[in-house]
Amino acid sequence: MNRLSTLKKLTKPRQSGLSPETLESLLNTLPQAAVIVNRKNLQLHCANIKASELTAYARSELVGLLLEKLLLLPEKISFQSLIVDSEPEIHPDYPCEILHHSGTHIPALLNATQLGIGDDLVLITIQTQEAALQDSLAFQRQQNLWSNLNDVILAYAQLDLSKALHQVLVKAIELCGANTIAIYLADGQSPTLRRVAFSDPVSILPQEISSRDLEKLNRVTLWMNGKRPLTTLHQTVRAANLEFIASAPIGEANAAIGLFTVAGSGAPLDSIQEIVKFLANQVYFHIQSNTLIAQLIKDLENLQLRQLSCDTVFDSIDDGLIFLTPERQIERLNTAAEIALGYTNPEVHQLAIINILICNENLETMFRFVEEELRPSSLSSLRLYRRNGDSFLASLRVLPIAANGSLHSILVILRDQSEQEEYKTRNQMLEQRATLADITASFAHEVRNPINNISTGLQLLALNLPAEDPNQENINRLQNDCERLADLVKSGLSFVRPVEYKLEPVDLGRLITNLMDRWRNRLSRTQVKYNPQIEVDLPSVEGDLRALEQVFTNLIDNAIQAMEQAGGILTINIRHIAETEERSHVEVNILDTGPGIPPEAREHIFEPFYTTKRSGTGLGLAIVKRIVTAHKGSIHVHTIPGGTMFRVRIPCR
Repeated sequence: MNRLSTLKKLTKPRQSGLSPETLESLLNTLPQAAVIVNRKNLQLHCANIKASELTAYARSELVGLLLEKLLLLPEKISFQSLIVDSEPEIHPDYPCEILHHSGTHIPALLNATQLGIGDDLVLITIQTQEAALQDSLAFQRQQNLWSNLNDVILAYAQLDLSKALHQVLVKAIELCGANTIAIYLADGQSPTLRRVAFSDPVSILPQEISSRDLEKLNRVTLWMNGKRPLTTLHQTVRAANLEFIASAPIGEANAAIGLFTVAGSGAPLDSIQEIVKFLANQVYFHIQSNTLIAQLIKDLENLQLRQLSCDTVFDSIDDGLIFLTPERQIERLNTAAEIALGYTNPEVHQLAIINILICNENLETMFRFVEEELRPSSLSSLRLYRRNGDSFLASLRVLPIAANGSLHSILVILRDQSEQEEYKTRNQMLEQRATLADITASFAHEVRNPINNISTGLQLLALNLPAEDPNQENINRLQNDCERLADLVKSGLSFVRPVEYKLEPVDLGRLITNLMDRWRNRLSRTQVKYNPQIEVDLPSVEGDLRALEQVFTNLIDNAIQAMEQAGGILTINIRHIAETEERSHVEVNILDTGPGIPPEAREHIFEPFYTTKRSGTGLGLAIVKRIVTAHKGSIHVHTIPGGTMFRVRIPCR
């Protein structure tokens, strides 16, 4: 029986970059059992699922198995004689017997085709004689399938991503026998996936789908009309009277960046899921590698394979590596050095090393020793400066690369010790906090009563003075100072003192609605508008009502303060998010349209005593984070266009 005339074109030497994984994916799209055999030793290189099913061998058992252990040929035919090296490209089918794993023999037909991947790999397809009688139409579909797969792979020679994706879609229509095909990719600016490419001029598929739909389509899925629609895509297909939609996530497992979708009006192909999965994987591969293709092509033109391997090792090392000429000019940095110093290779090529190794130490002595003695030298605990001016702790080791007693080049090894420094600093902070807790508790005990006495005395003094007495203003100011000191003592104690929470069912929607009722009068005196977005029938969370009230009181108060002068919109979005049947949480997003939080402050705002306000203790958000963490929840701050968003998640009961 005739076999895939397009196969040699698909696997020409110029496409020898096909990995074993890609070959296996291609084999799985074939309607017959198929294996790839090494011509020299007649061992199986890989096999598809149908070969495993036909022989009862696991695919791991088939890899490395001798061909003679799997197939039995007539006496006068050898396996080597099956391979036709020259034209014609049409290879006959040969009778054989499958040596089934159970020990039985199954009459079959095989076909062998030499691939274009080197000279040693051979594709062998196997069919039972019964199946071969019904294979004429299937063969025609197979021819078309492989021809179009060839065009899909060739699309990746296209450097323009949009053109490449369009080329894939055109061929995917023929591959899948579908009416419409679309590719969705994640939008970094919003929690949606946008349609970036589609096959028909006016696609019936929506322009956007939600990330929640992607969560439901996190594996290869085939939905048929008549089933319950689970997503927006299913609803759209049903409304358009299409019969099916097949989809596959684009990206790694549990980290998809998009969705590949195929919809049609007729019955889907038997292999539609395998085809869609293959196409989604190819699209992901191209998206990931597209930005690297131009540079890779340039590297491959200028470098030999050995040099390329060395470069890979060079860039994979965690320590920063800098190669210098004997004149101390920079030849190359590896990736770790680029990240540590903030420079790229093109920017520093042929620059003097002293132009990027900025520190308070004199490096001249170390370099001169290395050059004269041809021996390594090192410095530790060195304070270096990045391109942006930030300093970091590092160690340097300078090694001479010499040949025949003369200096050929210099290697500088840079190790970033920031993590070690950060670990040390963190331990010091923990010790300081423990000491602070003791000091705060002692301080509060000693000053709380005097503060109360002073405040009471001031009140009595004010009562004994006429209202128009000029000292009344001074007394008021002193009373405000006493109240501020009392608040500071109270906040400090609440932060350092162990807290026991009384857990009970809490309705966060009702809690926040009641809080906003309290702010109604305050909001009426400002230009702040309230925009509630609260889901109905929210499940309860398990928490301490007063503690959670303190959390949201603090966050809402901060949001209102940020907008009180200029006005704005306070949006509170509350929704239920179900991760699994057993695990879910209630998410509260508090958004304001205020001036936002400076970037340098965002990473510190949950630290105790850190504040950007003129007044305040700097403990509010630190206490908020501690309460949320104690409830096994999370809190994050995000800068959004035109404001700030705090996101709090509390697990459901």
